[in-house]
Amino acid sequence: MTVIYSSTGVVALLGSFCYTELASRIPGNGGMSSSSSSLPLSLSLSLSLSLTFNLFLFSGEFIYLKEIYGDKTANTFLLVCAFIKYPAVTVIVAQASVAYLTGAITSTSLAPMHVTLVAMVMILVVCVVVGVSTRAVSILIRILNTFKIIGLVAIIAFGVYSVTTATPDHRRDIMMPRLNFHNSTTDVRLVAYGFFGCVSSYDGWNTLSMVAGEVMNYRRNLPLGNTIALTGTTALYVAASTSYLIVLPEHLMKTSAAVASDLGKFAAGRVGEMFMVWCVESSAVATVTALAICNSRLLARAALHNQIPSVFSLSHRTLATPVFSVALHLVISMAYCFITSIQVIVTVLVIVSWWFYLLCFVGILLLRKRGTPSSTKFQIPILIPGFLAVFSLALILSPLTIPGETRVSFAVSVGLLVGLYGVSILTANGGALPGWAVMSRASHALTARVEQRCNVLRTESV
Repeated sequence: MTVIYSSTGVVALLGSFCYTELASRIPGNGGMSSSSSSLPLSLSLSLSLSLTFNLFLFSGEFIYLKEIYGDKTANTFLLVCAFIKYPAVTVIVAQASVAYLTGAITSTSLAPMHVTLVAMVMILVVCVVVGVSTRAVSILIRILNTFKIIGLVAIIAFGVYSVTTATPDHRRDIMMPRLNFHNSTTDVRLVAYGFFGCVSSYDGWNTLSMVAGEVMNYRRNLPLGNTIALTGTTALYVAASTSYLIVLPEHLMKTSAAVASDLGKFAAGRVGEMFMVWCVESSAVATVTALAICNSRLLARAALHNQIPSVFSLSHRTLATPVFSVALHLVISMAYCFITSIQVIVTVLVIVSWWFYLLCFVGILLLRKRGTPSSTKFQIPILIPGFLAVFSLALILSPLTIPGETRVSFAVSVGLLVGLYGVSILTANGGALPGWAVMSRASHALTARVEQRCNVLRTESV
């Protein structure tokens, strides 16, 4: 586990360098060509640290894919994020947090249907709050996310405390063998699938390049900000996983449904347990809220591109929130709640996400072949995007090595990508499709009627 977390951190760091080069070759993220706007390095670093909070930004890949591969691929990415990535992550986090909370407090597990119902209520409340005030929610997210960092630091502190207070015999006979990879597997298939499960922990490694135009002296600050933030995050994850290994008994590591709270209980009793539960739940609520904000804007953009009915591009005049797209995000997320296997959702999510990362890594090679100039002369060794492209492809194919649900999930992922690419083709060539013009006129007429009668206006006008 420790080795996989460390290696994945290195992959995330190399990936951030690739996105820095993409940002220099494709102006459009935060106004790359503009030098009038600047952010100090400290703010750049804080933006990079958003990876620790699992906040997802959209604009970067869309701009890169559109420039390299064209509108159809970029619009497919838009649909994948709007209808698969963000709703799926919302449901995963909500259900996991509910199960975690009940397991930590009552030491028993809720029935799956009860977990689903409570998660649906959580998503509903979050969407209502997001629809009322985005600004207040953004402040709340920052506050709640602080507890995730505090929780990680506390886990590390528990590990250090346990090591320093343990007897010499306990350290020699129990703790040290675990750090020497005691009972670790060398099965290539399981290691590959371990990477598959770990990559989501670093989601957000690409965020800093998406505000490249706002960073002062970005040729220096972007790589430096990514290096410091990702190195620090990797150190936190590795130290936290090491604390689990040396503190918790092996059987508890394998069977616990709330490993962080068990660590807190093991190190500091009931107070430590409840503190860790609070940190975990704060992080979960912040993530679900951030996803609702992001996906509502993404759905509004899809409506502006005529990929979904244009009524979802409307925003409330007073609240300045895209209320219809927030409601659509709620409906999509509710539908995902009824998928009984979380593992299927996770597998589909990782496969579709890394497919587009693969396209971006390959895109660097294509841009160099085309001779697309770099505005900052920032250029990484060609072996890095080549290695990451191979890593991405291996990661995408790794579920095929594990029989059962993972292979089915792989097939579902491929089907979804092909289907959504087909939708992008149809919407791009909609004028030639029978009945498309009629449906488009009806959609715009409905939008105009709603805009006239309700206190809403087009999102692009907000």
